[in-house]
Amino acid sequence: MPLVESGYLYTDDLGCAVGSPAWAAWLISHTSFYYTSPAGTFTARKELRSGGGWYWYGYRKHAGQLHKCYLGMSHQLTTPRMADVAQRLAEKAV
Repeated sequence: MPLVESGYLYTDDLGCAVGSPAWAAWLISHTSFYYTSPAGTFTARKELRSGGGWYWYGYRKHAGQLHKCYLGMSHQLTTPRMADVAQRLAEKAV
């Protein structure tokens, strides 16, 4: 699974900085990645909402319970936003 760590996307065939044009292009054609930081970890998934738009959500499982947190649209996936969601999901897992 693609990995985002320290503001950088790592895949088998691409590496790019979060927020770069390559990051934006990559998000268009992909539906998931794993995020890790000192604040916490989660799996990000792009989902089609009933209103017709694609939105990203962070998921983290702890003690058999799956926690979900809204990340936003692709252009909102910044390093600070993802760190905030990682922190919130970590707090739910306590």
